[in-house]
Amino acid sequence: MSITKNWQTAPTNYATLFKVFFGIKSGRPKETTRLDRTRVINAVNNTLAIAEEQNEKLINKPTLKQAMTYWGNHCSDIGLTNR
Repeated sequence: MSITKNWQTAPTNYATLFKVFFGIKSGRPKETTRLDRTRVINAVNNTLAIAEEQNEKLINKPTLKQAMTYWGNHCSDIGLTNR
């Protein structure tokens, strides 16, 4: 199953939990509580639209290292820290 199909079907398949498989540091699936089903579905659809426009990449950089640097700088700019 592709990331797209998994992300789109997950919010409708689980009553209160949303399973996350991709982008997890440990590589093992995690479960998170879904608070508002409509907002989750809209967020997933918006995210997939961005990825589709950018050749299936959420951060359109040539290498993983550049994408991680971009993400880290962006998080710092908006005030997020690792604490």
